[in-house]
Amino acid sequence: MKNRNFRRPSGNMLIFVTAVFLGLVVPLLMFLLWYVRTLGSHQEQRSATEAAALAAADSLSRLVINDANYGYVGISDYAPVASNTQAPDGQNLPVKGINTILATVRLDMIVADQLHDPVMQQLAARDYTNAMSAKDYLNTAMADAIGPSPSQDFRDVDQNRIRPYNDALNAYKQNVIRMTGTANAVNAASFKLSLGCLATPATTNTPTPQPASYASIADSTTTQPSSTGDGTSLYKSYVNIPYNGNNFVFAGCDNSVRLVDPKVFVSTISTPYAIPTIVKVDADQVFAAGRGNPNSSTVHSIACAQPGSTCDPRPSPGALKLDFPDGIPPEITKPGDLLTSPVIGTVPTVLQSPTSGDYPPSGLTPITGGLPSFVPVNPPPTMVSGVMIYDWFKRAGTRPNIKSILDFQNLAIGSVLPQTIAYEWTSTGTIKYMVMAKTAAGYVVPASNMQLYSQTKSPFTSTNGLAYDFVGSDTVVNPGILQGGIHAGEPLVDPMITSSLPEQTSNFLCSNFGVASTIYGANFLVILVVLCKKFSRRVKKAAVLSMSVLSLAACGGPPPTPPDVALSVNSVGPRIPRDTYLKNGMAVELEIKLH
Repeated sequence: MKNRNFRRPSGNMLIFVTAVFLGLVVPLLMFLLWYVRTLGSHQEQRSATEAAALAAADSLSRLVINDANYGYVGISDYAPVASNTQAPDGQNLPVKGINTILATVRLDMIVADQLHDPVMQQLAARDYTNAMSAKDYLNTAMADAIGPSPSQDFRDVDQNRIRPYNDALNAYKQNVIRMTGTANAVNAASFKLSLGCLATPATTNTPTPQPASYASIADSTTTQPSSTGDGTSLYKSYVNIPYNGNNFVFAGCDNSVRLVDPKVFVSTISTPYAIPTIVKVDADQVFAAGRGNPNSSTVHSIACAQPGSTCDPRPSPGALKLDFPDGIPPEITKPGDLLTSPVIGTVPTVLQSPTSGDYPPSGLTPITGGLPSFVPVNPPPTMVSGVMIYDWFKRAGTRPNIKSILDFQNLAIGSVLPQTIAYEWTSTGTIKYMVMAKTAAGYVVPASNMQLYSQTKSPFTSTNGLAYDFVGSDTVVNPGILQGGIHAGEPLVDPMITSSLPEQTSNFLCSNFGVASTIYGANFLVILVVLCKKFSRRVKKAAVLSMSVLSLAACGGPPPTPPDVALSVNSVGPRIPRDTYLKNGMAVELEIKLH
């Protein structure tokens, strides 16, 4: 019995526990690892697809096309600082965002109706047609640009090539983390970009007309308070906000590129006026069989993104100048009289344009064709003034305050003395003005190459017995390099106009002359009345010219020159603002002078 060997039972239990662990726990751990890797692959695919959508939307937001009627157009506004948008004069041009174009046309339609001006109403209707054409052109360009092989070489304002598909694919590949531990790759045939809209309207960064009582937006759900806190509202995208039978559907874009819920993505909405800017990315990622993944698998993912956009504040969209070098006829007591006075509306004008350069020194060529159908060959000065003042409104984009425009039309000029009045836009959309010294002797109203210039064929006779000529120059009627000539429809540099005019509260002769101007003005007015009654036309003209010289001395000459524009630099090179971007140039000039 002593030599017999015994085994301890504890050894058998160890083997049993080990067998159970290997048979149950290890497979469970392997399953959990496989499950975590599967979840990781889905998250990996989702992250990569979202990165691709954001990259494509960012690329699309930088696309710029060259439209015949509006110049450079894109999803976003761009200030005139980049080298790929140069005019023939070597200076840079702005890019107009499509939402800005639509909002401007809608605002101008409202203004034209409020002014009851048939010329402006027809101009706004023409602009609506042109805006729809620009919208269609942009839609076609975006649909082409997102493909694997675009038919055109699209560029941004800095001359960088726009390839949304390539940018999206590169972003996708760079964001794959490969959590599965197995070989995987995107299925090239499945990687697709498409454009669409949002089934649920979202906010844009495009402001609605102000004051809101003039906006003609009956449904308050179509707007959203602005994040700027200035009390303005913003249009929403992908909902029709019509005005007077014209449809306006704003594109989906906001202050920055952002993801949107794929559930609200739709290829089209029930209106032909939509602008599909929402980018959808579809991609299949194939995972090869490997450890923990016995079979190959394919993961499909979708992501959508909305492009970003900026709103150009247009700090100095251009000034309207009214020149009265020989005094103001009694028929003109306010700017609105230039549109309605029967006295100045009785004579024909000649429409001209300098075709070989700026006038002067280049000559003027009569315009014989290409006019809107509602403009006669020899329109009266009242119609010409309507066309040109409308273009001044339009230059300011979405900024103008409608009530300020109505007030401007009825703003009393206040003095019949020789003078120049410059009207400009404030940052809040109101109109400020300055009464300055009259233009120098021998001054000729300049004309911009390929823009509009008009002058009366024969003088009109005022009720004061004097004969006057009318001259008008519109430097912004034809924007863009395709029709706009050397300066592409941008304002001309004018030394009389400053970048920041002091706002007027009284109709003084000039900003630094104060109450004394009222006294001189009253005395001169009495003298003028006497002259008009008792002396010959030659004596009257000499007296008016002498008052012009005294007025110039009293005002102390033209205002000081504004400081130079500072330069900024980006990754491409120096960005130099156009001369008339940070300081106002002459957009429209109307002159009435003795014949």
